[in-house]
Amino acid sequence: MRRAIALLAAASLTACSMDPPLQTIPSPVPASWPAGDAYLRQTESTLPSVTYADLFQDTRLQTLIAQALANNRDLRVAAANIAAARAQVRITRANQLPQVNANADASVSGNDAGRSDSYAANLAVPSFELDLFGRLASLTRADQQRLIATEAGARAVRLALVADIAQAWANHAADASLMGIAERTAASAEKSVTLTRARLEGGIAPRTDLLQAQQVLETARFDLASQKTALAQDVNALRLLVGGRSTRRCCRPRSTRRCRPSSRSRPASTAACFCAAPMWSRPNISFAPPMPRSVRRGQRCSRPFR
Repeated sequence: MRRAIALLAAASLTACSMDPPLQTIPSPVPASWPAGDAYLRQTESTLPSVTYADLFQDTRLQTLIAQALANNRDLRVAAANIAAARAQVRITRANQLPQVNANADASVSGNDAGRSDSYAANLAVPSFELDLFGRLASLTRADQQRLIATEAGARAVRLALVADIAQAWANHAADASLMGIAERTAASAEKSVTLTRARLEGGIAPRTDLLQAQQVLETARFDLASQKTALAQDVNALRLLVGGRSTRRCCRPRSTRRCRPSSRSRPASTAACFCAAPMWSRPNISFAPPMPRSVRRGQRCSRPFR
């Protein structure tokens, strides 16, 4: 009877939890768009789910993004962090279960007088911590929250990488267009210097006109050199983000208009995207709730019993 009471008491203690209540601050953003004639009737569930392939229609940009997602070192680190967090959850969860050692032995001996058989089986529990007050369970839940936060961080890294590549691609397109303008400006300035020198030699133009034309030419050459440097920096930035050498043909878009999102992937109205519910799918928003929970549970479990 006493053993049954002791076991019942131990079981009731393991059902207890020491997790402190997490005081969450309510968001000041409303959960949905207000209703009325002045607002949209479109709900959050009907908002389109788009990918980078829907936003960026240029196949070369899609190729660069796909190559970056496969080769980027930051994404590899994020994937390794997720694997480590999952392993830590399994390790912590295993501490809640007893370790069982089992072995069996059989021996047979005999002679002319007879035969004897011997069998033995052993089952032992070398070490097991009874989870009083739910300490191990709290640690497991804390590691699970860290895993959720790590996965959200990996998604944030992925989105940031795609955004950086798209921005570098647009910068490359803009600098390529500016370099074309600088080349045409320099060529026009060279023709102007040649014409002004001929006018000077013919005696119908003063020397100041030639000096002014030469000044314009040197300014155009300086702008052309600056644009070449900026274009080379854009190519280096793309190669750094992609994680490998990319040809100039693959890196160079035809124009900046190719980098704009497709009209097919846009919502019916941009105002529909200002509801609070779709924001929870963003990694930086979903990353926030698990972290304080895991920290609070970890701190509570690390405190000594008083």
